[in-house]
Amino acid sequence: MSIRRVAAILFCVLLFSPQLAQAFNTYGSIRYRTEVVDQQTIARDGVANTLRLRGGLVTAPLAGFSALVEGTGVATIGPRQSSNAAQPDSRYPTINDPQNLDITQAAIRYRPNIPILGPDFDRISLRLGRQRIAHGNQRFIGPVGFRQTQQTFDAASLSLEGYGGWFLDYDYIWQVRRVVGRRADNGLGSLDADSHIFHGSYRGINAWRFTAYAYLFDVENDAFDLATYGGSARHTWQRDTTEFTVRGEAAYQRPDREQPSNRSYHYAMLDAQARHGPWTVNLGLEQLSGDALGAFQTPFATLHKFQGATDRFLTTPANGVTDGYMTLAYMVHGSTFGAFEGAAIPHVRLSGGAHEFRDGDGARHLGREYSLTAAMGFKNATRILLQGARYMAGDFSQDTDKFWLSFEAEF
Repeated sequence: MSIRRVAAILFCVLLFSPQLAQAFNTYGSIRYRTEVVDQQTIARDGVANTLRLRGGLVTAPLAGFSALVEGTGVATIGPRQSSNAAQPDSRYPTINDPQNLDITQAAIRYRPNIPILGPDFDRISLRLGRQRIAHGNQRFIGPVGFRQTQQTFDAASLSLEGYGGWFLDYDYIWQVRRVVGRRADNGLGSLDADSHIFHGSYRGINAWRFTAYAYLFDVENDAFDLATYGGSARHTWQRDTTEFTVRGEAAYQRPDREQPSNRSYHYAMLDAQARHGPWTVNLGLEQLSGDALGAFQTPFATLHKFQGATDRFLTTPANGVTDGYMTLAYMVHGSTFGAFEGAAIPHVRLSGGAHEFRDGDGARHLGREYSLTAAMGFKNATRILLQGARYMAGDFSQDTDKFWLSFEAEF
């Protein structure tokens, strides 16, 4: 039986049973976004005005079991003036927020409480069904929360949360549901999989966090058959009124199963952050290697978080990419702006970012990007985001300007 049918049956049972109807909580959100793309080699600008409505329900625990059902609908407001994977149109740049209506989560969770096994046994949880999966900073797997339809996974997951400073996760994935929606053809909307994820971190040493992982992806798209092994270390400390954080990561990747190849690639990252009062500055260097025949890839990551907001490097170029970046942010807390008739605004965050891109060896210049962002949050879980980014091409891709304006409210 499909995930969609299981979700529909569960929803109907909860909706029409008075006893069960008192045993669940509902949630939802609405997000409107305007996205504009000006791409050098395409005469027309891409414009997408989209409205996303997401709603779900979560049952109260019963003998350790709980259930979650969530649906997402994305609608285009006004005429469509963009291309996407579900409706390609070569006259416009790509904005991958197509119209979509789907069950985005439908899962059962079991959290046992067996006193005979000790007080920490209830830190184990199991999840079965369609769900979001996010590990670490989402560099290798994540829900891609920026897009209107998020990436989800049909999976069985086991977690051990905080036992003796250890956090351990295992996921078996049999289908990946992509951000382009179920209407996309050519296997872009969903991919059958036979994949295993192992992720563990240790936080038992004060101010340190160590992480190790193995991502063994075997999916319908053979180009995504990748085995990746790596780890990271993070250290945070305080000096006077300034907080410092340093993080380093390294990984090794080789094609897996359906790709008969002896090639292998590496990933390395070093990031340093300082926070003083309302100011935060971040400096980093990230490298994904390549050899002209292939490169280190992260196809299931929350890619919009990395290598610039214009998304020029969603697929790593064959010669790899090195990204030197800097961000500077200023946060205003606890302000009330009279223009909003006394609506308290807990924070306003202003930030700017810069990226310098080169290939994996640093020989070729792949361009640079600058971005500015203003994010405003209200006490009633409403958020407003205004962002612009400009990518200036070097020996790769093409000049691209992007602009976003979004309003989001949770209920």
